[in-house]
Amino acid sequence: MCLLVLALNQSPQYPLVLIANRDELHQRPTAPADYWPEHKGVIGGRDLVRGGTWLAVDQMGRVGAVTNFRDPHQQEQPRSRGDLVTDFIQSNNAAEVFSQAVAQRQQTYAGFNLLVGQVDQAFHYRSNRDESQLLAAGVYGISNGVLDNDWPKVTRSKARLQRWLQQDQDDRHELFEILADRRQTESDENADEWTQALTATFVVNPSYGTRASTCILFSANGQAVFEERRFDAAGKSAGSSCFEFALTP
Repeated sequence: MCLLVLALNQSPQYPLVLIANRDELHQRPTAPADYWPEHKGVIGGRDLVRGGTWLAVDQMGRVGAVTNFRDPHQQEQPRSRGDLVTDFIQSNNAAEVFSQAVAQRQQTYAGFNLLVGQVDQAFHYRSNRDESQLLAAGVYGISNGVLDNDWPKVTRSKARLQRWLQQDQDDRHELFEILADRRQTESDENADEWTQALTATFVVNPSYGTRASTCILFSANGQAVFEERRFDAAGKSAGSSCFEFALTP
């Protein structure tokens, strides 16, 4: 996942809104979002190469998400970053406790940004490339750099989500419109075509691009929605899944 925008306690209707794009190699085998048969109440996609996930929730309102940290010089590490999300969702640990445990082994992963938390409880940002922190109420953006990096696609997506929060919030289509933005930002004159392509919120490339867009809404009345829309290498629709469920204490 290469873009994640989170709104915590910014709306009386939705205490948690999360929108995200997962960018990945198109040839990497992936299972679409669904309930996990081995873990009751967990919803998320699955990486079929290493077995982890980039984004998952459960019916108690727990959320885990991870993005890679872009670093062309980093070396491969023994642990899969997708296991960070899987381990949190499968555990009973509070976000703070889990985040602190990750700190003890975080250098065994390649660069990552990890978000873990539970609706109406604490959310933590943990990274092995940036200072980790407890997230207060607000709107946050994570791509493949540090938290709230001033990359145009991060700042633009945050601003658009903030506008949505101030308007009619019953239209999820507008949230997906934020994620569907294919405009590229003008880079410096030395930027290559690949670097230029990555400046878009929605990346279209024959080998690597946006494979899934996801919107998650946790409402104040205890209802939740997890909707995933998938795309092929040409950026065309390749299916969707939507799950509506009641949050359980």
